[in-house]
Parts: sequence; structure tokens; C-alpha cells
Amino acid sequence: MSGNSYRNNNDDSSATRSTDANGHTIVTHTDASGNVTLVEMDRDGDGRIDTAAYEGADGRTHVVEDLDGDGDVDRLIKVDESGRVREVDTVENGRVVDALLDVDGDGDADAKLIDTDGDGGFDTTMLDVDDDGRPDTVLLDTDGDSQPDTLRHLDGEPSGAAYPSTGYDPSTGYDSSADNSHASYGADSYEDSDHGYGDDAF
Repeated sequence: MSGNSYRNNNDDSSATRSTDANGHTIVTHTDASGNVTLVEMDRDGDGRIDTAAYEGADGRTHVVEDLDGDGDVDRLIKVDESGRVREVDTVENGRVVDALLDVDGDGDADAKLIDTDGDGGFDTTMLDVDDDGRPDTVLLDTDGDSQPDTLRHLDGEPSGAAYPSTGYDPSTGYDSSADNSHASYGADSYEDSDHGYGDDAF
């Protein structure tokens, strides 16, 4: 993965090459103090680096992968200090087109952000509000202002008390004091849906 930005922030004073038990080439970069700044690996044995790991600006370990052998990053994985994967980004032409997030660190995806029109901004957000492992709520930005305009529920309402809305009680319906023409998250419209969006899983 030559020429990628992950190298720019990981200047090293030395690099050592080794081979793991599976024959994968590993290049370890260290700074002047001997701290590891970057680890690169050729996982498919074609002689080119396709995986790299380094500490990101957010303090998490970032793992970038070239999945198709074209030399460009296709996936970015962010791992917290406990070794849990907290975010998986799909990258196309240097731009993140969707991001899968584990917000609470329980190992299950809680949200997926999607750039459906390729303009560089997320316009679709899928949420697992009731934490049952299936997306149940979709927020759509239909006018490109980075604010949700439409809220949709998949297969009915999310269940349980985890629903993060001040205007909705799953046991009684919308709060009578709320403006029911505007669902939570500041969405401009609301509708139920029992299809689409990959209901069964993120």
C-alpha cells in the first residue's frame, strides 16, 4: 500500500523485517526511542504490503487493509485499548463510504453510517436501538444538510427501555407533549417500514 496517508504520521528511524509462522512478511517500524510506530504485513504472499497497523490520533489502534491488491486502502478497522473492534470503515477512492460502529463496546454493531451518493458525507444512519443485534431504526438526510430529515422503523418499533428518545415511550407511544409530526432525532417525517435496508443484520 504505497503512498497512503497512514505512513505520513508514522515516520520511523528504523525498520526490521521478519516472517511469522505462516510465512507472512512483517515489517516493524520503530522511532528513535525504540517504540513501535507502525507494523506492516504481506498477508497474501504477493510481495506487497496489504495490511498495516498503527496508533491513530484517537489513541486507538488503526488497522488498514488492501483487500483487492490494487495498492489502496479498502478497509480501516479501529480497535480500542482492550482489543475490542469499535469501528470498521469501508473505503473507496480514499473516502469512507460506510462506517460500522460498536458504540458501547459489547462486540455487537450499534450503528452503520452510509454515504449513498458518494458526496463525502453520511446521509443514511442505521441503528440497533433495542440492542437485539438487528437494525431497527433508519435516519435519512434527504436534502444534504447533514441533518436527519426522515426517521423510519423497520419491522415496527424498537423494543425495550433503551430507546434514546425523550419524546417516545415504547409502552405508551409518543409523548402527548411532543410534536408527533417530528419524530426523535429532529427528523422531519416519520414512517414505519417492514422491508429493505438489510433488516436481519448490519
